[in-house]
Amino acid sequence: LSTVGWDVNPSRVVVGVYTDAAGAVHGFQYDGKAFGRIDAPGATVTRVFGTNANGDVVGVFVDTAGHTHGFVAHATAQ
Repeated sequence: LSTVGWDVNPSRVVVGVYTDAAGAVHGFQYDGKAFGRIDAPGATVTRVFGTNANGDVVGVFVDTAGHTHGFVAHATAQ
């Protein structure tokens, strides 16, 4: 198990990467109250490395064929 925070935005939301008990790698965001898991659809690995003032995140994911891709995920109102 491991957790690494990579970036924090002006709203103090931290993003990063963690490995769960099964060895799977996920991105995360933490706003000081709750953790949110970030997984690209169909990915075997997701890593989040940055966030901006709007809450958008950037990172990479590995698909089922083992290819690595970059992504930008835009924040949506909840």
